[in-house]
Amino acid sequence: MPLTGDFNKHSTIFILSRSDRYKQLFFVASFLLLPFFHYSQNKIIDSLLLTLKNANQDTVKINLNYQLAEQLSGYDIVRAEELLEEGYRLAKKNKDNYYIGHYFLTRGELLFDLAKYAESGPYFDSAIVFFEKLINSGEKNTAKMVAYKLAKNKCLTNKGLLASKLYHYHESIQYYLKAIAAIEDIQGNAKNSYLATLYADLASDYYELEEFGNALAYDKKALPYLDPNDNADLYVIGNLFIADDFSGLSMFDSSSVYLEKVRPIVMSLNKPNLDLRFYYILGGIYRKKKEWFNALVNFQKAGE
Repeated sequence: MPLTGDFNKHSTIFILSRSDRYKQLFFVASFLLLPFFHYSQNKIIDSLLLTLKNANQDTVKINLNYQLAEQLSGYDIVRAEELLEEGYRLAKKNKDNYYIGHYFLTRGELLFDLAKYAESGPYFDSAIVFFEKLINSGEKNTAKMVAYKLAKNKCLTNKGLLASKLYHYHESIQYYLKAIAAIEDIQGNAKNSYLATLYADLASDYYELEEFGNALAYDKKALPYLDPNDNADLYVIGNLFIADDFSGLSMFDSSSVYLEKVRPIVMSLNKPNLDLRFYYILGGIYRKKKEWFNALVNFQKAGE
């Protein structure tokens, strides 16, 4: 998950914003698993295409077209857009506001991934209009209402990411807070992963603004939603973000507590993306403490 902190002076990877570095960590992890990832995704695409070929109901076809568009967006953008437009055609034919809203949401995400930021924003705005209409419709089906609210949440989160990408961090924060408000009354665990992401996103914006106390507060809010047994990488990164926040506050003992908390997991996983982050933060602490030899050793480990 966006920074103008001290690490920028030491390595090009830290010139990236904190949110970009977060994405890069997962890109590295995905790259290491690329053969398996491609094999699995090709199986998913083939399965969806087969299901679409045999589908009879329009709503099923719409959903499958949208799913395929998302799956293919990283491989064949032309085909992805064709599938998305076909789903939109069916959604309009059926006057289905939920799937019309999802067309605008997915279209905005495709444009965002293509770095067409100015073009993506209006699509997210249009999607919000449709999801708000559904939320205000008086729908009695709880599951549908949850889906509407989560969809609106995703639009607002994307607006926040867009503002952050353009370095409008205060604006980004407001979108994230609105996204939290959109789902805070949802009961159960459906909102948990959304909240974890939003708290981390808020922390990243505050980190960019060098408001490390606020960054720490929101990173700590995300931590209860991270489970090492569910996703060890996310759990480690969440704790490393807190260590990074404490380092920004020059509270090195507290930073070390969170580093040592995840050290055994980092060592056992032996993943380059996690090793890099762990040793850079540790090296940064030693550098700030003017323990130059220890700083150098850890920066070198990060580069291995």
